[in-house]
Amino acid sequence: MKQFEKYCRRLFKPVLEDKFRFKIVDVKHTDFSDYLIYQNATTGIKISYEPREGGIFVLLSRLIDGKMPEYPIYIKADTILNSFDLEDIISFKLAKKGIGHKFKNYFRKYNFNRKASLVRNLTRYAEELEEHAAYILNGDFGDFPELEKIVKARGKLILKS
Repeated sequence: MKQFEKYCRRLFKPVLEDKFRFKIVDVKHTDFSDYLIYQNATTGIKISYEPREGGIFVLLSRLIDGKMPEYPIYIKADTILNSFDLEDIISFKLAKKGIGHKFKNYFRKYNFNRKASLVRNLTRYAEELEEHAAYILNGDFGDFPELEKIVKARGKLILKS
């Protein structure tokens, strides 16, 4: 969906490109999803639109050898995670501040497939990225070990169900 790319370029530019010196390094359009990958010297961000899977996803990664690492298909106890979903980061930050509990599917209720909603949702993601993940955009990955524990614990819960 070319509109997704156009909206991302416009809405994320002030935050990612202008403020944090990210550049777009990859753009893909497939039958099932579209995505843009941004990178600066330390961090990669994949913004994807997957209508069949529930909408928009924003993945933040610590670069490994200057590249965004592949997200592992299977996560084991010894798997080192270098990428986390923005929703998990926001939930973690809010819980750490004592504002609330970790929110399941923080943004999912805002994801719609209508054109107007896509713009509204991308705008909100850009705002939340700047508000809750600026430290990661600047290369501070200090919360990654705690985020890794949360993701791995959630995986254990899914396996038990």
